[in-house]
Amino acid sequence: MTTIKCVVVGDSDVGKTCLIMTQANGTFPASPPRVVDGYAMTVFVGDTPYSLGFWDTASPEEYDPLRHLMYPQSDVFLFSFDVTNAASLGNIENKWYPEISHHCPSVPFILVGTKSDLRAGKGQKVPRDVKLVSCSKGEDLARRLGAVAYMECSALRQEGVAQLFEEAVRVATQPGLQEPKRRCSRICTIL
Repeated sequence: MTTIKCVVVGDSDVGKTCLIMTQANGTFPASPPRVVDGYAMTVFVGDTPYSLGFWDTASPEEYDPLRHLMYPQSDVFLFSFDVTNAASLGNIENKWYPEISHHCPSVPFILVGTKSDLRAGKGQKVPRDVKLVSCSKGEDLARRLGAVAYMECSALRQEGVAQLFEEAVRVATQPGLQEPKRRCSRICTIL
């Protein structure tokens, strides 16, 4: 069975851990842990099984010097932002894209808008002063940064979650994307 490493990045509180735990456990977590962790599960694309390893990253600044240690051998990244938090979308362009581009310039990524249930009015009420990030803004940023896809999902409602991870597997296994030059690697130089 092919193993795929999927690293999820984005600001704190955008829903990365809930997204991963919902996919891994089949239910929305009552109280998600605030730790960096890894999860694994089998994902089927068509009739083919893949072992998908999810890597949940820590976002606070104090982890900046260490976070890149999770990136080697990544097959696909999920750049996550909260559709109710425009600043988290801005940080995709200003923080997360530059960081990943520096460490893993050729690894494909998907731009992911989380908490889409709040956009549709199916979840909690969004305060009036909160301006939702439009789908077109997400699609535009995905195009400008070179994302292979833009997707939105709701871990709370379990909408679009399975499709997101199936797409991550497809992206990671497309012909030409599995060549060594397309994988994130770490080079050791001894001086």
